[in-house]
Order: sequence, then structure tokens, then C-alpha cells
Amino acid sequence: MRSIVEYKERPNDVPLLRIYAHDAPHRRQHYQVIQKFREELVRAAQAANIKIPITHPVELYVLFVNPSSPDIDNAIVALYRALDGTSLKGPAILEDDGLIIGHSAFKFFPYR
Repeated sequence: MRSIVEYKERPNDVPLLRIYAHDAPHRRQHYQVIQKFREELVRAAQAANIKIPITHPVELYVLFVNPSSPDIDNAIVALYRALDGTSLKGPAILEDDGLIIGHSAFKFFPYR
């Protein structure tokens, strides 16, 4: 798993949290896999100098590159769990996943 996380302030709008997630897990995988996904997201956010946890509303844009499930809803549920500061262990990108006011999610399978 590897990820790129970007945070963009937008005038007169809520900030945009953009994530490019390569080989993302799906919701039915063991919690330890989602925990590792969370750690990767936090590492990517810290590398981008994003102050975490984010404590205000954001809009989420995510591109899943070669996700472990063809069903995008399963990847989104795993991502929400990984972002949510009230689940799993350790630091998280968001204080609570309820801060996501909306999301746009896409999937891309480059090897198919």
C-alpha cells in the first residue's frame, strides 16, 4: 500500500482532502490490514506537512488505484475507518469521519 494525501484550502468553500490510494484494502479485510492502511495515510499526510488530526469539515476526493475490491463501496468503508480518529489505534487524519461533508470516489485498474 502507498498513498498520496493532499489538503487544499478553498476560498468560500470547505477544504478539499484529496487521497490517491494504491492497493487500498476493502472493508471485509482484517482490522490489522486497515490499521496498516491508516498508518500509511498518516505517514503520507505528515510527509505533505498536513496538520493532523483535522478537526473541521472537509470534502473528500479519493482515487483508488488497483484497489483490492472491484466494489468501490467496500473500499470507501475501509477508507472511512482508516481516516476516523474514533476507530482503530494511533493518530488519524480526521478527528471523526463525520467531518466529511461529501465525497467523490473513483477507481482505476491500470493492469486490466
